Amino acid sequence: MILIFIALVVALAAAVLAIYLGPRVRANLSSDHAVRPPAPRGLFDHPRENTERANPEDTDEASKRHRDLTKRAGEGDVAALWDANASGDARLYQEVLDSLVERAAGSQKTLRALVSEIARSNELRANKRMAELAIEAWKCEPTNGSTAETLHVAALSDDAETYQATVDLAVEYWRSGRLPRLSAEGLVALVESQYWVLSSEARSSGAGFALKQGLAGVRRELTTAASKR
Repeated sequence: MILIFIALVVALAAAVLAIYLGPRVRANLSSDHAVRPPAPRGLFDHPRENTERANPEDTDEASKRHRDLTKRAGEGDVAALWDANASGDARLYQEVLDSLVERAAGSQKTLRALVSEIARSNELRANKRMAELAIEAWKCEPTNGSTAETLHVAALSDDAETYQATVDLAVEYWRSGRLPRLSAEGLVALVESQYWVLSSEARSSGAGFALKQGLAGVRRELTTAASKR
């Protein structure tokens, strides 16, 4: 009898405990495992990347540099080209160069100075417009020195077609005797060495492939001519 009474007491206590703790346990489980809505974000936000906003101070500095360098270039300050190159901004460099080239177009003296500055540097690049102006000036007085400089500037323009046209003109002048002090071997060495000044993109382009074939033909012609002398 006593054992039955004790069993009933234990069962009753367990039932009371279950009634008391049941809601709390369910509440805790519901709180732990409830699906929470995702944190709000913009339509184009990347889920794992934070978009870095441009620093207003950097933007202001870039705008100020752009205004300053283009103004100096418009006034013929060649040093502005060096500063543009040092900035690492390719678009700014081209704008400054374009301004300097257009200003030099009206003066042979200014053009020669600009061509010389770029040709003698190891960092500055030319462009197609500048190369075309240099070629026109070279046509008036094609010497060994001006031929080498013009080929170099044409290569610095990174335009394979412009370089090909310059090579063709140099070979034509050599054939006609307008470059009497330049040997066939010297001309071959010159045009082939300047080929490597072109950017890799220019050399690997379709025009670059045609240029390579054209240079092979020039080499054959000049090598044959040299062997006959």
